Amino acid sequence: MGGLFGFLSKGIAVIGLLVIPHVVEATNWQTWLFVALGCLVLFIPAILLFNGPWRRPSQPAPTPVAVGEAEA
Repeated sequence: MGGLFGFLSKGIAVIGLLVIPHVVEATNWQTWLFVALGCLVLFIPAILLFNGPWRRPSQPAPTPVAVGEAEA
């Protein structure tokens, strides 16, 4: 799933580099800001769906060891 996230994030960046100048040229900056806001609203659920580097794997609780016990 991490590879898919990396691919999508880089692909979206490339598409943005190609699309942003055309949208701004055809309309204006205010329109582009609304488009960017819409993309941000769509990105927030994606953060919750993908296991990116911001999520730490859950670790089991450490097992208590009695004083004087040696681990083998």
